[in-house]
Amino acid sequence: MAKIYITEISDEAYIEFSRAIDNLKANSKITLEITSSGGDVYAALAFYDKIRTSKHKFTGVVFGWAASAGTLVFLGCHHRIMAPSSWLMFHEDTPSDTDNKPVGEVERIAKHSRRLENQWNDLLSKVTKLTSEEWQKLHAAETYLTAQECLNLKIIEEIL
Repeated sequence: MAKIYITEISDEAYIEFSRAIDNLKANSKITLEITSSGGDVYAALAFYDKIRTSKHKFTGVVFGWAASAGTLVFLGCHHRIMAPSSWLMFHEDTPSDTDNKPVGEVERIAKHSRRLENQWNDLLSKVTKLTSEEWQKLHAAETYLTAQECLNLKIIEEIL
């Protein structure tokens, strides 16, 4: 069984991850050990799609926490486990490119950010028992969940 460590969610981390799994024998079982404060929204989508479309089987294990973009990577895994003291954190998308922009441009950025947020909620509803609307509420509230809370909500399958 291969083990890959994920700490940052970036384009560079995605390339390294992608190369690592592309070099494995087909249908490999891969453990992703994740401790991440998050990162880039588009890199997280790339990780998620790579995991979900791969012929490999991924088990995600969170130590410490998986936050923000790290949660999408973790929840893309086919089997999800958390260490007893670990956390997941969810929040709404935070566009960083709105400083000193005209109102029309800020509105376009906000509209696109809402589309991204809705996309994430839909993706998460497909791989968990929660609905897209329930994910939207968790994101809007900037939610921190313990391993036990994640197990109770059926976000994960087990606690170490």
